[in-house]
Amino acid sequence: MKIIPALIILLLPCITSAQDVITLKSGKKLDAKISEIRQTKIVYRKPGMDSTLLYLNKTGVSTIKYHNGAIEQFGDTANLQRRVFLTVNNKPRPTIDIEKFLAANMVYPEKAVAKRTEGTVMVKFIVNEDGALSDFKITKSLGEGCDEEVIRVLKKMPRWKPGLINGSAVKVYYSQPVNFKLK
Repeated sequence: MKIIPALIILLLPCITSAQDVITLKSGKKLDAKISEIRQTKIVYRKPGMDSTLLYLNKTGVSTIKYHNGAIEQFGDTANLQRRVFLTVNNKPRPTIDIEKFLAANMVYPEKAVAKRTEGTVMVKFIVNEDGALSDFKITKSLGEGCDEEVIRVLKKMPRWKPGLINGSAVKVYYSQPVNFKLK
C-alpha cells in the first residue's frame, strides 16, 4: 500500500477577545474590553452591556492591566501603539489566498509521513502595523517536524493588510490552524 502525503489546510482565523482591568488615578477599577483608541481618549465597552461605553481621558488612567497580564503605566501621554490587540475594528487579512499559498508551499515532513502523523498545528502570531508577520508561537503542537514546517511557510508569506482601530494600523494577535492529513 502506497502512502500519498497530502496536506489539508483548515482556515479558521481565531481572534479571541478578553477583558482588561483599568485602574483610574482615583483608585477605582473597571473591567472592560477596549473598543477603540482616540487621540485623547480610550473607549471601553463594559462586558455584557454592548450599549455602555466608557470614555476615559488618558490622563485620568493610572494603569491598564491587559488580558495577557501585561501592565501599562499611564502619565500625561500614552503610547498605545506598543500594545498588541486581540480584537480590533477591522481584522488583519492576508493579501493573497492563504489556502493556496499554504498548499503550494507546505511540504509534509518525512518524519511525519514515516510515523503516519496526522492532526492540527495551531500557530499564534502577530500581524504588525506594516502587515509583516512576527512572533510565531505554536499553541497546539503536532511534532515530527510539522510545527517547524508551518512556521517556515508562514514566515515566507507576503505582508498582510494590518488590523485597524479607528483607522490606525495596530499590532494584532492572530491564530491559524493548519491540518496535516495523510491520504
